[in-house]
Amino acid sequence: MLWKELPESNHHLKPDAKAMSAIAMVRHVLEADYGWNIIINNGSMAKYQTPWQTRPYLSVADELEFAEPHRNAILESIRQFSDRELNETEIIHPGNGAKKNLGKYLLRIGYHEAVHAGQFRTKWKMP
Repeated sequence: MLWKELPESNHHLKPDAKAMSAIAMVRHVLEADYGWNIIINNGSMAKYQTPWQTRPYLSVADELEFAEPHRNAILESIRQFSDRELNETEIIHPGNGAKKNLGKYLLRIGYHEAVHAGQFRTKWKMP
């Protein structure tokens, strides 16, 4: 809902030279679902390639539409975990080797999205 409120004229704006553009931040958050779904299902990240790799930035609406099946896939994965799996399955994040149980790892995923939503609201003066 938040991202849909961004005027198309602001999609490629950056709040500063080191920051991602608005549309790049949207993609970053959406794209993460794809990788996290592999991780939480014990898939290999050794030859990880993102489906977004060669896609041009067109619009936020295009990003949301392209990401929908990947978002649905991770949500379905999460729905299928039992309480026992959430509490006892250990996840090792491939980027930093940090170990967390699955339940805490899923909370970290939500935290990542919330942080970027906050940045988005602040940097692009969203409601």
